[in-house]
Amino acid sequence: MSVSETCTHTHTHTNMRKLLAFASYSVRQERNWHATAQLYTCVHVCVRVCVCVCQSHHRYFALSGINILLLIARLLRLMDFQPRLGIVTRSLWLAGPDLVHFAIVAGMVFVGYAMMGHLIFGNSLEQFETFGVSVNTCFEILLGNIDVNNDLRSLGGLQSVAGALFFWSYELLVCMGVTHIHTSGATV
Repeated sequence: MSVSETCTHTHTHTNMRKLLAFASYSVRQERNWHATAQLYTCVHVCVRVCVCVCQSHHRYFALSGINILLLIARLLRLMDFQPRLGIVTRSLWLAGPDLVHFAIVAGMVFVGYAMMGHLIFGNSLEQFETFGVSVNTCFEILLGNIDVNNDLRSLGGLQSVAGALFFWSYELLVCMGVTHIHTSGATV
């Protein structure tokens, strides 16, 4: 064998070894990719299971809250046996029709103001941007948080006038008027 044949043979042999090493590396790498894909799939399934468990957890807490309300109603019903404690349940039973009527009227006025706030100020103020947020804002005003009045006054042009009319009519009609009608109706 000549020197050039030996170099070529060695070079070919070296290339062949490199090619075999690369092929075995590729097979290992493909196995690793396959294992990695399986791992990612397993992690994805685990995450989905955790999300389902968390959602079930929230449902469990919601049902627990409803259960507590039902237990309170049952406790009120069971208190009827004792004359002094039964005053509460008998009063609620006798006032039931009036309370339902008041809830319907007050609810319609409240929802009307929430819708009006959303339609007039929803594009300008964050407190009225959706109907749900508008209902929350009106309920906060009902509870005494009047910070939204500053935002309504800071609006420009016709919306500022509409804001003043909205806020003060809501304060006078809903906060003072409806609650006064309810309390004065209870004494008659």
